[in-house]
Amino acid sequence: MELIGFYREMQSAPRDVFRGSLRDQVRSGAAYPKAEVAGYLVAGHPVFDVMETTRDVQ
Repeated sequence: MELIGFYREMQSAPRDVFRGSLRDQVRSGAAYPKAEVAGYLVAGHPVFDVMETTRDVQ
């Protein structure tokens, strides 16, 4: 796994930190079994989270 950094395509006016291109990270093949990963994700349970303010129970 590689960490994602700052890429030129993420900023309209690139600075020094946005040096590389996302296109340089494209691979010809996946380093993992795509069908198994897709099956794992499809088999999961959806999670719904709502952020709201509330008083703490004391």
